[in-house]
Amino acid sequence: VRVWNVWPTTNVSLPNNSNVTGSAWFSPYSGCVSLSNGGNYGVCITGNGGQSWTPSFTGDPRAIRTIRNGGAYSWIAGAQGLLCRSGNTGGAWQPYNLGIGIDINSLSFSDDGNYGWLAGTGGTICRYASNTWTPCPGIPTNYNFNAIYGRSDWGYAVGSGGTGGIICRYTGGNWVGVPGSFPVLYGTYFLNATTEIGRAHV
Repeated sequence: VRVWNVWPTTNVSLPNNSNVTGSAWFSPYSGCVSLSNGGNYGVCITGNGGQSWTPSFTGDPRAIRTIRNGGAYSWIAGAQGLLCRSGNTGGAWQPYNLGIGIDINSLSFSDDGNYGWLAGTGGTICRYASNTWTPCPGIPTNYNFNAIYGRSDWGYAVGSGGTGGIICRYTGGNWVGVPGSFPVLYGTYFLNATTEIGRAHV
């Protein structure tokens, strides 16, 4: 049985009064976290398992809503179409212009980073392949996605739409709604697409 230990706060040098909004790790010692501090947003990186943190400036004032690793890259995404990629564990960030102003709430990547998904408001899901993000058509614009999880040929996205929650599944090259009545969901994770074992929290 593995046990979670709370890191002593006296050893953590994150900026004062910052809220951690997400984290992404390359190893038990190397990773980065996204932060919010009032109306300011940024990233801090560590190479010693969180004993000390170094600010990494994205050069973008928009709110960071999610951070994920995919292969050799780290990605951040957020408000009004914010999307940036880092190839040096968060040391510097390259902006991506999707040409859309929606809020991106979630990212998911294959282990090798060759495939990925992003999801957000206004029925927006985009697929990442061959270094390109492509919008997925046919999704109702009143769907607002809070989380997405998937691999190259399958995926699930959850959120709100209409009067309740929604679950959508990527199958046969298209995103389709899963029949049923659901609460508004904010997270999802699947072990694999065949058995569809997963979890979601409200």
